[in-house]
Order: sequence, then C-alpha cells, then structure tokens
Amino acid sequence: MLHLAAVVALLMAAPQQDKPKPGDDAEETVAAQKGNLTPVFELEAVYEAVESAELKLRLEAYQGELTLLKIAAAGETVKKGDLLFSIDKSAIEKQIAAIENDLRVARATVE
Repeated sequence: MLHLAAVVALLMAAPQQDKPKPGDDAEETVAAQKGNLTPVFELEAVYEAVESAELKLRLEAYQGELTLLKIAAAGETVKKGDLLFSIDKSAIEKQIAAIENDLRVARATVE
C-alpha cells in the first residue's frame, strides 16, 4: 500500500504537459494572388543511345600495338569536347625517336 501511495505522489508531482491546441500543427495559410505560374520539374533520368558507334583508329605510319590508358565507360555521361579515350604514347614516341636517329645517321652518311 505504501508503494501505491509513492507512485501516486510521483505522478502528481510530475509537471503537467500542455495538450496541443487544435490548429497548432496546421500549416501557414497564405492568401492567393493573381500571377503567372511557372511549373518546375526535377527528374532523374538515364539516356541511352539509340545507336552505338564503334571507334577505329587508322594510323598511317604507326602499325604497332596501342595501349588504352583511359576509356569512357558504357553509360558514362559525356559532353561535347570530353575525352573519350587516351592511349599510351610511349611506344609511338620510341618509334619516332628511332626514325629521327636513323634520319640523322643517313644525313651524316650523305655529307
């Protein structure tokens, strides 16, 4: 019985919470005004190509293998001017250096 009296005393001593008044949770009301209504649509979308294209390099002087360093992934967003792929130029530069060396040797032999 003593326990029951202690619980009742605690409940009565606890601060009373104010009950929300009707309309406190309502949104703000604004008067309508005449004017133009401009709808704005924000959508997420994925565009797919109607037709795919294959890129081929036709190099006239270099016939060796090419190593791709970077290539745009399928479905990647690209804009005009974006890099679609890049190649390792070291093999081409070595061949150019060798040809330039051969040219220097040939010119030295002629003179």
